[in-house]
Amino acid sequence: MRPRPAVRSAASIAALSVIAASPAAAQDFMFGTPAAWLRIQAGMNFASADSDLFDDWMSRLTLDESDFHAPALGGEVGLRLSDRADLLIGARYSRSSAESEYRELIDQDDLPIVQETRLTIAPVTAGLRFNVLPSGRTISEFAWIPAPFVPYVGAAAGVTWYRFEQEGDFVDELSDELPIYSVSLRSSGWAPTAHLFAGADFNLNRRFALGLEARYAAANADLNPLSYDGYEPIDLSGFWTSIGLTVRF
Repeated sequence: MRPRPAVRSAASIAALSVIAASPAAAQDFMFGTPAAWLRIQAGMNFASADSDLFDDWMSRLTLDESDFHAPALGGEVGLRLSDRADLLIGARYSRSSAESEYRELIDQDDLPIVQETRLTIAPVTAGLRFNVLPSGRTISEFAWIPAPFVPYVGAAAGVTWYRFEQEGDFVDELSDELPIYSVSLRSSGWAPTAHLFAGADFNLNRRFALGLEARYAAANADLNPLSYDGYEPIDLSGFWTSIGLTVRF
């Protein structure tokens, strides 16, 4: 039984020798299949802003849906389950900020009544990614070559933290005198979230890949009744797009 392992080892060494003889190939293989990867992402969160809280304030203030779209940052760790599947753990962050004024009301000096509205969303999720094409191929006992292009789809679930804030001057529209007062309104908390995503990795070399991804995140959360009594849960859903750099280990 001993000669068989010796033959396999000799074949493996021969295969690696052939790879090493080619400068291009020497740059494009790893000694062993990678077990994990890390991705840093940057992109945009196109918030849905589809609940009565947004409808109400967009009707009264000079706000619109695009004011809640925001740059986004994220990070993700992937653990390889097979050549077609990965376990993912990731987090993302976006924060929008917009200045506004009342559409139809001004103060006693004919000046606009101004305020600032901010929305922060930060989901933390775990999920599965399925590679439509194999992520790479093993050519010997030791050498693994990444595929040049790997499209994928996946799903994830977790929790999202949010904060909705409004600061500035507001009008008490329930009073006949329409008094103006300065106040800070805030609501924050956690809510469950579910994500569906698709993307593709473009391998730069054996270690690094450039990735493009689009995902839809669904979530809504209860509001603080001290600041926003009577409103339905706030819509935290959105369409996230990103470009990322992946490092394999």
